[in-house]
Amino acid sequence: MQNRYTTVYIRQTFSIAGPVDPSLHLRLTVDYDDAYVAYLDGQEIARSANIVGGTVGVEPANTARASSTHEASAGSGGNAPVVVNLGSAASLLATGDHILAIIGLNESTGSSDFSLIPNLLLVDPSVCPNNTICQNTNWIAANSPYVISGFLNVASGATLTIEPGVTVLFNQGAGMEIDGRLIAEGTPENRIVFTRNTGATSWTQLIFNANSTTSRIAHAEMDYFSAAAIEAAGTTLYLDTIEWTNSTAACVDLHDCSITLLNSYIPGGAGNEPFHFSGMPANGHALIKGCVFGAPRGYNDSIDFTGGNRPGPIAQFIDNVFLAAVDDCFDMDATDAHIEGNIFLNVQQDAQRDSSSNPITTGEGNGISELYIARNIFFNCEHTLLLKDNGTAVMQNNTIVHLVTNATARTGAGNPIPPGIILFGEPWRGRPLGGGAIYEGNIAHDLHPAIQADPFPMYDPASSFFVVSHSLTQGTNWPGEGNISSDPLFANLSGPMTAANIRSNLALLAGSPAIGTGPNGLDMGALVPAGASISGAPAEPTTNSSVTLRIAGPGIVAYKWKLDTGAWSSEIPLTNSFLITPTLFDSTNGLIHLSGLGDGSHTVYAIGKNSAGAWQETNNAAAATWTVQSSAPLEITDATREGGVVALKFIAEAGKTYTVQYRDALDAAHPWLKLADIPAQASTGVYQVEDLNANSTSTRFYRLVRPAQP
Repeated sequence: MQNRYTTVYIRQTFSIAGPVDPSLHLRLTVDYDDAYVAYLDGQEIARSANIVGGTVGVEPANTARASSTHEASAGSGGNAPVVVNLGSAASLLATGDHILAIIGLNESTGSSDFSLIPNLLLVDPSVCPNNTICQNTNWIAANSPYVISGFLNVASGATLTIEPGVTVLFNQGAGMEIDGRLIAEGTPENRIVFTRNTGATSWTQLIFNANSTTSRIAHAEMDYFSAAAIEAAGTTLYLDTIEWTNSTAACVDLHDCSITLLNSYIPGGAGNEPFHFSGMPANGHALIKGCVFGAPRGYNDSIDFTGGNRPGPIAQFIDNVFLAAVDDCFDMDATDAHIEGNIFLNVQQDAQRDSSSNPITTGEGNGISELYIARNIFFNCEHTLLLKDNGTAVMQNNTIVHLVTNATARTGAGNPIPPGIILFGEPWRGRPLGGGAIYEGNIAHDLHPAIQADPFPMYDPASSFFVVSHSLTQGTNWPGEGNISSDPLFANLSGPMTAANIRSNLALLAGSPAIGTGPNGLDMGALVPAGASISGAPAEPTTNSSVTLRIAGPGIVAYKWKLDTGAWSSEIPLTNSFLITPTLFDSTNGLIHLSGLGDGSHTVYAIGKNSAGAWQETNNAAAATWTVQSSAPLEITDATREGGVVALKFIAEAGKTYTVQYRDALDAAHPWLKLADIPAQASTGVYQVEDLNANSTSTRFYRLVRPAQP
């Protein structure tokens, strides 16, 4: 098959003469190079994790291939055969004929070897084959380290629990294949370590095969692995506080999996994409939060992600840090995502090629990427976002600082790749431009002059929509409501920027034109609270028993609300579609109209749902509080003095007249004198009167009288 094809199909018919002993199990053993999928009577029963674009339950095409090499037991550094416990044989093997079919896949047509040796057996489940864990097993620190030779298999139905403080040592080329479940949860003080044994240069990987359980690894270290440290297909993983080091291989390679990855360090490595994901299960999830990504070496993305489109489940990338990249941090191929609270640093192209360098990019595939990008910080990059292949985005409340030009950023033909806030396409690659973007509440400052002159290169209104509002863009007041170009007055723009200090450095100083001028009365930029926001609440006590509030928020597509101690409302959408269009937020559903409010304090609470379907916690709800007084009190509520000017404030009730009077002493020799008459106002609200002749060194008394005096 060398240099001709990558797949081989084999099948074997067998007969069952009579009923199978119900105490027996059916066990499949496969010795393979490089990947396989097994079927019993046409139904998939097992597969290896390493199949390019593989989807559990979908037969690979005859041109499919393995995503990585896997040496059979007879090969150099070979792996032990995989053992899969299929469960009760009686439920699988009725009397009559049956067919076992296997598809074998090679890593490439140029591969020099291929193995596919299956064995289907009736077994006593209490008897476990060599190098296999068939029953629930605990590894404890007192017996650490545990040494693994070859490939250790955790059989289907079994759980291996590794306790805090355990070290797992792998001999050369050894690894683990989990058909059951792995629970390896250390603590900050007693981490679990997966590493090479003395005399070995590397171990291979942990392979998680398809099953319905969730395997968990927490507070762990993995080093000196030679293939993707964690490779999985058709299962669910929970990974928390893991550090991968001393390897040039990928850290995580997932196919049709659900994943939670938290608080971990993912190095760049060499010649690989550190995090690879393909295929979102129909009821799956993907959350990558609080991680730090190093700079990938060579022409590689930090995260290559394919799978998940609304209204189905999509990936969330929350509060991560990307230290650098020479290609893309996020490559979202035909994939929707919610990207919020991340920090992107130093993303610049390192060599001439047609592919530009971007923190975030949309891409081609069986669909169109639609991204929500909220509350992120971008520093020292050429762009923030590449929109291509009809991809669309909502960018809300991001802070973009120090965008630069890069002499290296050229196409393969040597033409400059234009820098800018959003690059609307790479037409030199013969690909469609981006479909469009909604851009609101963002700050873009310290931009190279070339970017100020053309902040959104390749934007063509004939091909793409672009709605800009309430944003600060240095060098241009881009058309749209509330857009400005003033200095945002950052706390420390000149200081060195690191992931640790960039948020405090980019805080807005008092007097910043970006304070309170963003969407729904928030500040512009990334340093605003996550979740829902509320505007429209009276700032002072009011006699109005009615109020209209507006609910919005960066990355928020729906909300719930309640008044005082009442019940939460049902979900209310803020968008008119799950597709991103120019009129996405044109719905009036964000308005809450309240009437008949009684005297006293009132509070409206709101929680938001982000574009990935995750709800804000109710104990962290946004809140707006105000006081209703059916009759405004006859009192001066505020008095300030600056030099010889005194400013007085009071609540002027609609339809009523007032007089403000003054005297310099409280005795009969000093009568009350008129300072000002206030005519009837159309609506109740705060009214201010100024005394321009107050002596800054003496005392003066004021009173409010109703109605106005002659």
